[in-house]
Amino acid sequence: MNTSPPPASEPRRAFRLRDWRVRSKLTAVLVIPAVAFLVLASFGIGTLVRDAQAFDNGRRLADLLPQGRLMEIPDSYTLIPEDQPGELARAIREFIRESA
Repeated sequence: MNTSPPPASEPRRAFRLRDWRVRSKLTAVLVIPAVAFLVLASFGIGTLVRDAQAFDNGRRLADLLPQGRLMEIPDSYTLIPEDQPGELARAIREFIRESA
């Protein structure tokens, strides 16, 4: 005759999704992506602000140099020679022609 006690039930865990109420699941499904979006968007806005400040710094530097000029080459990023090599060459030729 086996007199051992019956096995204890498994303790409830707080993060078992199947134990959540439907309302809690729906809230998590809606809130978590929204919070993630807001966090990632704040990083993007910070990058845009830094880029705008860098552009303003370039404008000030161009104003300080006697023959300085600020040229924006569209659809290019940090590595202009790789992003828009033809446009960069054209801008350099134009600058040299006008400076001579």
